[in-house]
Amino acid sequence: MTLSPKKTASSIKINSSPKHQFIFFLVIAIAGLFSHAGVLAQKNLGNGFYDHGTTSRIAYQRGIVATADANGKNIILSWLFDHRGAYTLLWLDVRTGKADHFDTPFPNGRDAPYASLLSKDNKYYTLFNGYFTEFDPLKKQFTSVKKTNPKAAMAMMEDADGNIWAATYPRSGLVKFSPRTKEMKDYGFLYNQNWPQYPRHIAADNNGWIYFAIGTNRGQIIAFNSKTEESKALLAENEREVGSAYLYKGTDGRVYAKANNVANLPWLILYNGTAEKAGNINPAKPQYTRTGDQNFVHRTFPNGDRLEYIHFTTKYFTVQPKESGEKRTVNFDYETEGSWSLGITAGPDGKLYGGTAFPMQMYSFDPANGKVENFSEYSQLNTMTAFNNYIYSGGYPHGDLIKYNPSKPWVRPSGKQSAKNPSYQFNGNPLINRPHRIKGLSDKTTIVLSGTPAYGHTGGGLLIWDTKKETGTLLKDSAVVVNQSTMSIAEIPGNKILGGTTVAAGTGGEVKAGKAALYIMNVKTKKVEWVDSLIDNAKSYNDLCVSRNGIVYGFVNSNIFFAFDPNTKAMITTKGIAKEFDRTTGEQCQRIFVKDKSGNIYVLFKKKIGKINQQTNNIELVAESPVEITAGGDYLDGRIYFITQSHICSYQID
Repeated sequence: MTLSPKKTASSIKINSSPKHQFIFFLVIAIAGLFSHAGVLAQKNLGNGFYDHGTTSRIAYQRGIVATADANGKNIILSWLFDHRGAYTLLWLDVRTGKADHFDTPFPNGRDAPYASLLSKDNKYYTLFNGYFTEFDPLKKQFTSVKKTNPKAAMAMMEDADGNIWAATYPRSGLVKFSPRTKEMKDYGFLYNQNWPQYPRHIAADNNGWIYFAIGTNRGQIIAFNSKTEESKALLAENEREVGSAYLYKGTDGRVYAKANNVANLPWLILYNGTAEKAGNINPAKPQYTRTGDQNFVHRTFPNGDRLEYIHFTTKYFTVQPKESGEKRTVNFDYETEGSWSLGITAGPDGKLYGGTAFPMQMYSFDPANGKVENFSEYSQLNTMTAFNNYIYSGGYPHGDLIKYNPSKPWVRPSGKQSAKNPSYQFNGNPLINRPHRIKGLSDKTTIVLSGTPAYGHTGGGLLIWDTKKETGTLLKDSAVVVNQSTMSIAEIPGNKILGGTTVAAGTGGEVKAGKAALYIMNVKTKKVEWVDSLIDNAKSYNDLCVSRNGIVYGFVNSNIFFAFDPNTKAMITTKGIAKEFDRTTGEQCQRIFVKDKSGNIYVLFKKKIGKINQQTNNIELVAESPVEITAGGDYLDGRIYFITQSHICSYQID
C-alpha cells in the first residue's frame, strides 16, 4: 500500500539574522507569557442551536523526527493529534517551513501514537488503533499499513537484522515487521492480567531473546524467544512491585532491568531468557536509539544539523547548522480542527471557561464579542467551577487544585511553585491523579475535589479545602468508600454532601469493587454517615443535581436516570433512558445537568436536550441537537453552552 499527501499548507521563513532572531524571540516570549487570542464567528445551526467556533485551533505532536528526503534536503516529520486523534503525519521543509499533510491511512478510532521509531534506513514507524504503519521519506508516502491485534505500541525497537518490534497495550501484545519483505508477524497476547498493561520498554539480547517491561499496576518483565516463540514472565510474584518495571540495552550490549523504574532495587542482567542479579557489575549507560514514547523527539539531521526547538502552539522551529554558529528560525503552519475540549463553565465575569488537551490550556470565550483566548497550563483542566469570583480547576496528572482570578492578567509561570495567577493551591497525587469533580459549597468557603488515583492504583481521594485559610484535608478511599473514587457530588442540608462513586481504578489499575455507591458525608467532621449502592450493576454515578424540593437527580452508567430522597435515603424512581434519549454526554467531568436562573434542570444527552419535570420526576424532550454534545455544560444569559468535539456550541432557551 502506498499513500501520498492529500493536503498541503505553506508558511513563511523568518529572517535568520541575529537582529531579526532577537526580535522574533522577544515577540514569541511575550505572547507565550500571556495568551493567544482570536474572534470566533457564530454560525446558526437551526432549531435554536449555534456554533461559536473552536476553543483552540492548535494540535499536538505525538513523535517528532529530524531526517531527510530523497534529495538530501532536511525535513521534520511529526504525527499530529487533535480532537479526532492522530489525524495526519506532518512533513515540514526545514528550509522554507512549507508543510505537507499525509492523512492517517486507516480509521484512527481517536487513538494516537504512544511510541514511534526512525529506523537506520530512514523509515518512520508507529502502531496505534491496531494498525502498524511504515512511512518512507524517500518515496514521500506510506509504504506499508498492517492490521494487528489491539491496540497501540507503547515501546518499539529495531533488532540487529533490521526488523521492527513493537510491544502493545493493553494485553502485552508483540509484533514484528520486516522492512525487507514487508511481512508482519503478530505473536498475539503474551501475558494475562485483569488490568490494562503498559509495556513501556523493550530490548533484545544477542541470542534471539526479546524483553519488555510492563506496568502500571504491578511491574513484570516478559521474555520472548524469537526462534521458538516461547514466552515467559521473569519476575516471581513476590518480586513484583507496584508501578512499572524498567529495562534498557546498555552501550556494552547487555540488557539491564529493574523490578520497578523508580525504586531502589537491585539491577538485573537479562540474557538468554533469564534474569540474574548484576551484583558488582555497574550498569552501562543506555544505548541511544531513535525511538521513544509520545513525547519522542529525534533532533539530529543526517547532515549533522540539529533541531534545537519546535513548538506547535507558537508554530516555529529553530535549527542549529553543523557548520555554522548561526541558528535559523522558521515559521510554519498546519491544518487542524482544534484541540480536544473537556467542558465549559460560566465564569463570574460574563465569560465562559474550560480546558483543552493536548496541549494543556485554559480557554476563555466572551459571548459579547466572540473573542476566545488560550492560556498555557501545566495541567489538563478536567473539572472546573466558578466560586467567590474565582475559577477553581482540578488538573491532571497530579490532582492539582488551581485558582485563577479572571479580573487580573493571566501570568504564565516558570513553574508551579512560582505561579501567581493562576496559583497552584494543592497537589493531590497519588490519591487524586485524574480529577473528575469539583464542587463549591454554600458556606462560600469550602471546595470539594475528587478523582481517580495515580496510574496503577485503586481507590481515589477526596479533598476538602478551605479557600480562606488555603488549607485542607485529603481523605483516602478507606475513609470514604474503599477501592472506589468519587465521580459526582451534590450538596444537601446539614453541612453534608451526597457523593456518587465509580469503581474505575486509576489508569492501568485493577478494578476491585463490584458496584458503585452513593454516600452521605458530613463535611465538618469529614465522616461518612451512610453508604449504599441501591442500583444493581452500578459502575459509575455519573452526575448529581439537587431539585427545588431537595430531591436529588442523577445518572448511573450514563443510561439510568434516578430520583433519590436524601432524607429517607431511598430511591423514588429509577428508569432506563437509552431507548428514548440514548446516552448522556460524557468527558472526565460529566456535566450532564444544567440549571438555569429559575432553578429549571436541563439534561444533556449525546444528541438531545431534556428537561426534568420536578413534579413528576420525569425527563421531557426539549430539543434534538444537530451536533453531538461531547461535553457539558453550563447556563449563561438564556443559553445552555456545551462542547461538540473542539467547538463551543449553545442552545437558546430564553
